[in-house]
Amino acid sequence: MKRIIPQEQIPTEVLETAQAWQKRRNSFDPAQHSGELYAIFQAIGQVPEGEWNPTHDLRPILARFPKEGKGLYSKADLIKGYHHLVAEGDLEPDPLLMQRIRMKPMRTASGVAPVTVLTAPAGCPGKCIFCPDDWRMPKSYIYDEPGC
Repeated sequence: MKRIIPQEQIPTEVLETAQAWQKRRNSFDPAQHSGELYAIFQAIGQVPEGEWNPTHDLRPILARFPKEGKGLYSKADLIKGYHHLVAEGDLEPDPLLMQRIRMKPMRTASGVAPVTVLTAPAGCPGKCIFCPDDWRMPKSYIYDEPGC
């Protein structure tokens, strides 16, 4: 990946914050939290299938079993914990449970997932083959089509 700002121009406090965040994110050990994770998975499994709403049901369950003074478990923590408990034989593989804790619970209706890409500000080079170039309109707009 190309860096927009050279490494040496990034402020020290920004680098330290990013490194601390990466360390916290990568340091999660599900073996140390297996009891809480098992209880979370049991609580998630008790919600009937037709009544499950990830927006409203997951957060209260996570609030009942917080990390040791470190907030709530993330979905990445739950997935890592699920795989650990299944590998250890403490939890039976459950596709419904995995579906409830996965990061993106569903695709869009069209099947196309929108993705946001943040790039450096730059002007349009105007050399794309597929981009319309009508002298009466701004770049990428067509004269005889509505703008919406």
